[in-house]
Amino acid sequence: MLDVDSSQLKTSLTYKEHSDFVRLSEFFNGRENTGQRLIVRSQSDSRTGLYFSLNLKVLELHERATVHLDIVRNSSPEPHSFKMALPQSSLTARELLVGLTGKDWSGPEERPVAWHLQLLDGEGEVFASEKSFLWEK
Repeated sequence: MLDVDSSQLKTSLTYKEHSDFVRLSEFFNGRENTGQRLIVRSQSDSRTGLYFSLNLKVLELHERATVHLDIVRNSSPEPHSFKMALPQSSLTARELLVGLTGKDWSGPEERPVAWHLQLLDGEGEVFASEKSFLWEK
């Protein structure tokens, strides 16, 4: 598998509603169509929440890869940690969406103050990471 140089990561944050993910094909087959995106959510049964969009030049996932996300919210100075397994896919994606969904994110008015996101291989080694400016402060 290919590693991802952190300089290739371009991360943006956005709040998305359930309807932002619904495509026409879902009405026919009942399954979410993710297109050319890999999506991982903290609450797999909920689509609404805060998403970290990682635009990558190249991403081939390691077996048993995980994402670790540490975040400080405007509602609490204590960092919250999340660990999510990345989906196994033969797809070479240009976008990975990491979502804090359901009860893990209260709504569009809640804001992250600082965050640190890491992609780890099956051995627990970091192969890509990104953090906000304030994470180091």
